[in-house]
Amino acid sequence: MAYREKQNRSSLPFSLIKKMRARCFWGIGLFIGLSLTLFLCASCQLKSSSPALEWDPSPQAQIIRFYDPIQFPGLLPTYQDERMENHIPEAVVYGDGRILWVEYVYGGGIVSRRVMQGHFSHDEMIALLQRFKETGFFSWKDQYGSSLVEDGPPSSSLNVKLSRVQKGVVVNSDPPDGYRALCKLVGTGAGAKGVEYTPERAYLSAYPQFFGQDLEMQFPRWPVAEMGFSLQQLSESNGRYVDEETLRFTWNLVNADPAMPLVEDQGEIYLITLRVPNLSGHQPPDP
Repeated sequence: MAYREKQNRSSLPFSLIKKMRARCFWGIGLFIGLSLTLFLCASCQLKSSSPALEWDPSPQAQIIRFYDPIQFPGLLPTYQDERMENHIPEAVVYGDGRILWVEYVYGGGIVSRRVMQGHFSHDEMIALLQRFKETGFFSWKDQYGSSLVEDGPPSSSLNVKLSRVQKGVVVNSDPPDGYRALCKLVGTGAGAKGVEYTPERAYLSAYPQFFGQDLEMQFPRWPVAEMGFSLQQLSESNGRYVDEETLRFTWNLVNADPAMPLVEDQGEIYLITLRVPNLSGHQPPDP
């Protein structure tokens, strides 16, 4: 009896045996392929959530950027008013270790602004980026809360750009644990010793304002002779790049009252804005 069973098994057609072997090899190959795919996916996720702390060291490269326009005193519900051209991100860290951050000063019914500048060593940059890594920043979702502007205040955002990973987190509501702490960290200079910052060049624009005849407010006067052009000329030309004395004068005017930097020129009132290349939220046109 045993001999017959053995004989029956050994007498299976060769084609059937070949098919059975092929299916077996296919199943093994599928298992190996799926396992390899899962391993690679896990490896990619690990690398993206724990990236190498390497970055572009050039002074133009923005490595960390904290943007929170609701802090800007000139913000209006439409977010489209010209004064938003004066908004500067709350903090920017560049590849060479330079950090710029904004401080608002409240007093006398006016909110003034100071833009501060500091520097990090290479080791201090590593330590700062390590804080982001340890907080879990690189594993957070890209969006928290609604993406619709009408559903709440303007979104804040944190962006980090490394050599192999670029990560941005936009928050409209319900931020992840640690988000506010990172924003506060970079938004106050992250321990850097700060001095007041003045850009070397910026794009100056002027927009005519129309008030009632009974307006009795006093505004700074535009020194036409010293500047070499009137605000009417500036308005009609849609702006121009300025530096040196003109930039220092207008930079101080804007920072004294960024919500409403108004200037009087030849009996007309103008709102002035300054956009700094590679810094301002609203970038100026190319030179």
